[in-house]
Amino acid sequence: MYIFQQKLKSIKTKLKCWNKNTFGNIFQAKKELEEKMAGLQQSMIKDGPNEDRLLQESNLQKQWEDRLRQEELLWKQKSWVQWLKHGEKNTSFFHKSTI
Repeated sequence: MYIFQQKLKSIKTKLKCWNKNTFGNIFQAKKELEEKMAGLQQSMIKDGPNEDRLLQESNLQKQWEDRLRQEELLWKQKSWVQWLKHGEKNTSFFHKSTI
């Protein structure tokens, strides 16, 4: 049992490292993308749009949408974990109502 626990700890640290390197901080990255988009839009208002800026805005928009999907998935997974930990409070009610 001790060996199994040590392996789980090792996997946990490796998964945390992988998560940090692959995804990083989703919320901070989303905020940075929003700031870049706001700056780009301000420069387009000031200097006028051109093809390069429009392409840049499109790329930032796609990245921002990807971060939104990742954030939504994160919250969905967290809520699922909470549901698994604490269970559905109405389960006994539904079991009794079917009987």
